[in-house]
Amino acid sequence: MSEKIRKLYQKLYNQNYQLLEEKKNAVKQEEINNKKSVAKAVASRSLSKIGFEIISFILIFLMAKFMISDMTPDYRPGEASLFIMKTIIPIAMIVCFSYVIYKLVIRPRRTVQENFSVDNSATNEEEYNDIFCERICKPIIEYVIPTSQYDHSYGMSQELYESMGFSNSHEAFDSSDNIRLNSNTNLIMSKVHSKFKDGGAYGYWYATLFCGIASIQTLTFNIPVSIKIRNKKLDSLKLKNARPTLIEEFNQYYEIETNNPKLLNKYFTESLLNYFIELAKKNINLEVNIFQNKICIRLQDKDFLDFNIKSELDEENIINSCNSIIAMINTNKFIVDELKSNNIY
Repeated sequence: MSEKIRKLYQKLYNQNYQLLEEKKNAVKQEEINNKKSVAKAVASRSLSKIGFEIISFILIFLMAKFMISDMTPDYRPGEASLFIMKTIIPIAMIVCFSYVIYKLVIRPRRTVQENFSVDNSATNEEEYNDIFCERICKPIIEYVIPTSQYDHSYGMSQELYESMGFSNSHEAFDSSDNIRLNSNTNLIMSKVHSKFKDGGAYGYWYATLFCGIASIQTLTFNIPVSIKIRNKKLDSLKLKNARPTLIEEFNQYYEIETNNPKLLNKYFTESLLNYFIELAKKNINLEVNIFQNKICIRLQDKDFLDFNIKSELDEENIINSCNSIIAMINTNKFIVDELKSNNIY
C-alpha cells in the first residue's frame, strides 16, 4: 500500500506544484516582513528607553545643581529648594514608581501577547495546508479506503466530542478532516485539536491537550456496562478506579475501568484484549470509551494530516495518517464483530 500511496502522492503533488509554491513564497515573504516589523519595534523601544534615561539624568543633575546653588550661607535649603523637596520630588517618585510597574508588569505582558499574534503568515500557512489536504490528501484517502468520503473543511462539533467521555478540560477546540464510510453511516471520524491556557505573570498561550483523530460509533442497542481504556503511554489523565485484567501483558500497556466488573469479561473478551495488545506493540496508542450505545475512540497523533511549507516528510505523514484512519476503522469493526460473535449485538 505504501508504494501505491507514494506514486499517487508524486502525481498529485506535481499537478498542484505551482499553486503550493505560490503559497510557500507568500508565507516566506510574510515571515520576512514580520522580522522587519519586530526589528523596527525593538529598535524604537530601545531608543525611547535610552532617551528617557538620558533626559531623567539631565533633569536630576540640573535639579541637584540648582538646590546646591540655592543653599543659604549656613548650608540650609532655600525657599525654592524646599518647594522642590516638598512637591516636585514626591511627584517625580510617583512617576518613577509607575514607570517601574509598567516596565516590569504591564509591558512584558503586552509584549508576550503581541508576539503570539504578530505572525501574519498564519493565514497563508493555513491556506497551504487546506490546498494540500483538499487536492492531495482527499484523492489518496478515498483511494486507500474506497468506501470513504473525506471532507477537510468539516469536522465534528465540540458538543459531540465532549459527549464522548474523554478529558474535556479544554479552553479551545478545533475540528476538521471529517471521514465517513458509505458502508457504516453510524461511524463518524474527525481530526480534533483541543487546547488549554498555559502561562504566568508575563502572559499566556494555548498548549495542546489532545491532537489526533477521534471517532464515535452509535450502536442500535444499549450496553449495560461502561468500559474505559487508557493507554499508559499517553499524557491523558489516569483512570480513577483502574482494575487489572487476567492478561498481564494487557496490564503493561493499558489501564481499564468499568462500573460493572462482573460484566466486563462478557463485553470485553480475551480476543479484544489481545487485539489491543497488538495495537500497542505497533505503537498505535488508543483510548476507548464504551457506554450506553456508543463506542468512542481517539488516537493521539500530533502530525495527523498536518502539512506545512517547512516539512520534508509530507509523504510519510500521508502514509501514517492513512494508517491511523485504517486503525480506527478496523478497531471499531473488531469491537462490533466481537459483540456480534458473542450474540450481544
